[in-house]
Amino acid sequence: MPQFPRNGFVAPFVAAVLIGSLCAAVVASGAQPAGADTHLPWWWNGRVCDSGRSSGFHALGASYLGVQVCGPQPYDHNGGNSFAMIEEGPDPAHVFGEGEWQCTELAMRFMALVYGVRPYGANGDSVVDNYSPADGGGLVKYRNGTPGIAPLPGDVISFSDSISVGHVGVVAESSVDAHGNGRVTMLSQNDTDDGWRTLPITNWRVAGFTHHSASGWLHDPAGRANPGAAGLAPGGITARPHGGFWSVTPDGRVTAGGAPSYGDASSLALNAPIVDIAATPSGKGYWLLGSDGGIFGFGDAAFHGSTGGAKLNRPVVAMAATPSGKGYWLLASDGGIFSFGDAAFHGSTGNLALNRPVVAMAPTATGHGYWLAASDGGIFSFGDATFHGSTGDLDLNRPIVAMAPTATGRGYWLAASDGGIFGFGDAAFRGSTAGYPLVHPVAGMARTGDGRGYWLVEADGVTVHAFGDAQMF
Repeated sequence: MPQFPRNGFVAPFVAAVLIGSLCAAVVASGAQPAGADTHLPWWWNGRVCDSGRSSGFHALGASYLGVQVCGPQPYDHNGGNSFAMIEEGPDPAHVFGEGEWQCTELAMRFMALVYGVRPYGANGDSVVDNYSPADGGGLVKYRNGTPGIAPLPGDVISFSDSISVGHVGVVAESSVDAHGNGRVTMLSQNDTDDGWRTLPITNWRVAGFTHHSASGWLHDPAGRANPGAAGLAPGGITARPHGGFWSVTPDGRVTAGGAPSYGDASSLALNAPIVDIAATPSGKGYWLLGSDGGIFGFGDAAFHGSTGGAKLNRPVVAMAATPSGKGYWLLASDGGIFSFGDAAFHGSTGNLALNRPVVAMAPTATGHGYWLAASDGGIFSFGDATFHGSTGDLDLNRPIVAMAPTATGRGYWLAASDGGIFGFGDAAFRGSTAGYPLVHPVAGMARTGDGRGYWLVEADGVTVHAFGDAQMF
């Protein structure tokens, strides 16, 4: 089966090569047909699975966020009638082709409707690899088997295949523990009778099926297709008050950069991934935070309470210690605040309708207030925290995932998942990783003691980038 170019080709040729193939390419052009509804993929007329046509097209039953798996499928159960008609745009100057109901069509339809991605040329095995930031949507790529990273609802998984053009599916459910074991259920078009396929995950690796092997997936850091875990960023980093830093992986392994190690949670049976780490004011300990609000203290980090046994509306995504170290705040992705020890409650966004999930928080030096940051860079100030600006009205290339206050408290930095840095107030720019190829998206940020530098950590919790007077260890 040939590989198709990104810039597309004419529909009659598509019709010729699709017959009898598996999950062949969506063919896309840079322009939509004249008069096309920009809210829909240009090859689709909006009817559910083109229902009403004489050839019996219909929904198979599987759906996620209103996007349905279409048929008749699979072709060998339907007398060879595996593909719908090739549709063409109404403008004779723009001839488009789309093979229905190929697996690639499902992926492109989902990404167009949910993320606003412009469809591009790809076979099932190359949907992930062929994706480019220029296609829109702000998605990031993960390779199968990356420690600490499991596919989440809304992720689009490609499968390679030595004898065909592979396969692609859309994750609808994911249940994976802190050690990377569990399962994932995905929408799967052109290979099942009901549109569902469930695969086990072992040690962070999604299993294959028949002769297909999972290669990687596209993920939306803003969590638009995964409301239950919106804003969730695994791993984190915290600065040691006396120099150096600690970073943590989603499975609880702590890396000490120029700082003593006080232990970690890698040997524990965690109920949820670790999403943040916070140093004690003495620099002689740290807390680890699970997405269920579970707290693990090491060194002189005392336990003051947790939400580990509570039923949460949204996952916990960040924490911050009080100046005394005798308490801490936990932040949920809806902006809900949980206060423990001597941490006073100063307000939250838990009862507001947010445009984007809240992803980070930073306390003021007095402990009498804090800032919350949403993934669009919107800033919410409470207590004695002063608003210095935000990116809430900007069109960002990547979502905001972390923040850090300046040493004076008269400003703060916001960090995007590509390592782009936005400084407000007296937050001076010291450098960024924007424009550089990253193995993993950036997940956390911590400033040095004097505020003349900062560290960024990638989502693996191990890869750290240093800027300004922040040292690399």
